[in-house]
Formats: sequence, C-alpha cells, structure tokens
Amino acid sequence: SYHLYRAIWNKLYKRTIFEKIKFTKHRCAEDLFVFPEIVNNCTTISCVDKITYHYCQINSSITHTRNDELNLDVLDAMLHYSRFLIDHSYVNSGYAQYTKCVKETLAVQNRERVSSLFDFYFTKEEQRRYTSKLDLKSKIIWYTIHNKALFSILKMIRNNRK
Repeated sequence: SYHLYRAIWNKLYKRTIFEKIKFTKHRCAEDLFVFPEIVNNCTTISCVDKITYHYCQINSSITHTRNDELNLDVLDAMLHYSRFLIDHSYVNSGYAQYTKCVKETLAVQNRERVSSLFDFYFTKEEQRRYTSKLDLKSKIIWYTIHNKALFSILKMIRNNRK
C-alpha cells in the first residue's frame, strides 16, 4: 500500500496539470500549497515500486534556512492543506492535519500571526470543535497560542530540552 506523500518533487505529472497552478516564489513548503490542487486535477494516479529519482539536499536552500517567517510559511501551508481536506470530505485526514498544524505552532514566535492564520482558514466555531478532539498535549499547545504567559512557559521548557 502506498502513502501519497504530499511533497511534489517525487512524482511525475502531465504538463497540462500545471497550466493553471502557480507556485509562490521564496516560500517554504510551496509544494504543500499546490499539492491539493494538483491531486484534485488528476484523473489517474499510479504508483511504481522503483526508485527513479535522486533528490539532492542543498544546505543553503530555503528548506534548510529556518526562521520565524519560514515557520509561518510551513504553518500557513499546513492549514491550507487541512482546510482543503475538510472541504473535500476527507474529514478524518483533515483533523489529523489540523493536529499537526497545532504542533507546528511551537516553531513560530509570532503568536498574533499564528492566531490570524488559524482565523483565516477556520471559523472560531470550527477551531473550538477541532480543538476539542485534540489530545491533551496538543490542547495545551493550542491554548498557548492565545495566552502569552503559557506561550512563554512552553517556550522556556522547549529551550531547556535542547
């Protein structure tokens, strides 16, 4: 059984799929923004059990340059993906992705921006409903987004583990 990994570098596509899809330059996780559209535009998806691609890691690439803006890009892309899954009736996968989004917030310093991203993709009612399904650790992370004191404590704990 194949897992449909959401990166786009490890797949082959017909050129016509990309006629209406545009990447945003200089954003981390740009493939996650377009992956839902790509899959939605496919009529057939096939998998082969053979390695045909060699992926090179470049230390100076945007993927390896972590800062708050890039962390926000990743969170934005993950929320976009979560919203897509829920809107297209992949509700359980959408909830799972939402949980990953909450955990990703630990990497971001700008709490106000994090909160506004969640507000952009999900109504307050949806946020309450989805947050109620989270495990305890994820709920604690979620509430730190909205509480400066909790955020500072959690950040201090995380830094002490390094």
